[in-house]
Amino acid sequence: MRMQRIEPDRAQREGLRHYVLPDGRPLELFWVLAANPAVFDALRQATTAYLRDGTLPIRDREVLILRTLARVGAEAEWAVHVELFGRAAGLSEADLAGISNLDRPLPADVEGELCAFADMLVRSHRLDDSSWNRLAARYAPAEVMEMTALVGQYQLVGMLNNVLGLEPPQGLPGFPDRTA
Repeated sequence: MRMQRIEPDRAQREGLRHYVLPDGRPLELFWVLAANPAVFDALRQATTAYLRDGTLPIRDREVLILRTLARVGAEAEWAVHVELFGRAAGLSEADLAGISNLDRPLPADVEGELCAFADMLVRSHRLDDSSWNRLAARYAPAEVMEMTALVGQYQLVGMLNNVLGLEPPQGLPGFPDRTA
């Protein structure tokens, strides 16, 4: 890790108390970002909005987030999302292996379309008309907008993880074998 987490004062501890793993260990990203209140607050507010107030089904949301994290190589955040949300989203080990495998052809189903959407946005920051039409047949335009913002948010989260040199928390698996 390139930057150590801060030793929070009382006010910071209060703000950070929600950013822990189920076993009480801190989520390193937020604890490191607490050293810069503006970045911490911006990231916290946006992430909270998507995870708590978003309209997408949890499985669709997590497929988008995990594919984005796989695409940008943010293994630490991947591990955290699998731990905190993977089971609730109903993602199996096979699902996770498929989402993280960037070389395999995508299935012609909803999750394949979500992965293709994340891939397209990460690569080009654009969405072609045929992809828009396929998504618009299944999701409301406001949901497609949310999906776009979610992918953008997790590109930022992934970039921060990578720049800070964060590693997956001990005991949590990183990316499944991407070539399986």
